[in-house]
Amino acid sequence: PEVNVTVELGKSNQFVVKLSGKTTGTTQVAAVGGKLDFEKLTQTLAGTKARFPNVSAVTLTADNSTEYKDVVKTMEVVRKSMPVVMLGGF
Repeated sequence: PEVNVTVELGKSNQFVVKLSGKTTGTTQVAAVGGKLDFEKLTQTLAGTKARFPNVSAVTLTADNSTEYKDVVKTMEVVRKSMPVVMLGGF
């Protein structure tokens, strides 16, 4: 693929979306009201997909303190934009 996409779930209920490859960049998706902002994550990934239509996979990583339900919910949300979700760094 042109770029590799990684979504990190951080300690403070934020997402960090990282691009590596032909293009590099980092986008932070801050928590809203102390909760993960799945809507903003979806928008961020949709923008990435629009820029790089051949990209269909995301690597998902999470901090050790991240709850399992948040990992599963994130996988469900990511699949709306990118059909392949790989787990890494656990």
